[in-house]
Amino acid sequence: PDHQIVNPMTKTIDGTAESEKAYMEAGIYKPKEDIYRFTEDPAEIQADTAISAEKKDLTVEAKDRKLVLTVGKKGIIAKGHNAAVSAKKLEVSSGNGTGIEAAQNGRIDVQGDVKLTGKDGIKAGSGGMVSIDKNADIQAKETGILTEGGASTVTVEGGGIISVEKNDDAVRYAVHAHGGTININPNEKDTKVTVLGNIGVTAAEENGEEQYSTITLGLLTADSIFKGVVVDDHVAQEPDEPSFGQAVLLMRNGATWTNEAYGRTIKDFKGSKVSLLMGSQDAAHAGTIIQKDERPMVLDVYGGPTSFGNEKNIQVWEEVEGNSN
Repeated sequence: PDHQIVNPMTKTIDGTAESEKAYMEAGIYKPKEDIYRFTEDPAEIQADTAISAEKKDLTVEAKDRKLVLTVGKKGIIAKGHNAAVSAKKLEVSSGNGTGIEAAQNGRIDVQGDVKLTGKDGIKAGSGGMVSIDKNADIQAKETGILTEGGASTVTVEGGGIISVEKNDDAVRYAVHAHGGTININPNEKDTKVTVLGNIGVTAAEENGEEQYSTITLGLLTADSIFKGVVVDDHVAQEPDEPSFGQAVLLMRNGATWTNEAYGRTIKDFKGSKVSLLMGSQDAAHAGTIIQKDERPMVLDVYGGPTSFGNEKNIQVWEEVEGNSN
């Protein structure tokens, strides 16, 4: 058939002959193009794992349509291979599993808006890369976005709401780089970003060598908010040595950061630490930091006007010219 005739599908897309045959008979897999093209709206896959790029590279297309993955373990996983997924909106409901995961240098590229609900939203480890070109709404029980390992990267080009369940008994993060790099609205788009939960840039080693843990978060609209603390547990470096924890916060146009622990934090947490806080070009377009945590907040480098709702317990190590508060 030239169009999809079965919906929902219940077999994993994994590039095996059995999987290709099932999807070809359903009018979805096109062998000449080596592409899975969904034409139903919404199109759905119900399986333990919906899309698995562990044996070969995969291309899945649901252009101008919603693609819904209802899974028990993983929505999309790429290990050692790549998965390219395009949809008007990708929705993954993963229960006690993970929405999107890349490992062993696997790469997942999603074109379209993303909505993830489950235990964990996005994970990238051992050189895995995940890229989302639009917005990502993540409602996670334990971790919103996690990277593990220096070469692992997650990029959300747009905005969205990233939230984690508030828990006073377990340490949880909305955004957590344990080695690796996470970028949320890094190209400074005029889009709403909401982060509800703590951010962590935590110490990680590979083969005995410390890895950089980097998060860049762009809060650039009046309705953009971050509620939580920034956890950096790296040992203090000498003044001329680079810090392996890099939390970069871009704030302007009335965006708000409420610095207050969102549930439990790590033992011996000493207060939020931001390596670079970049404010606006002038005081009229400043963002606001509301200091509610009793522990001191440390800003390694601070540039551009930012309004502080309460300046108590804020330490600035290096100030770039042009600040006002």
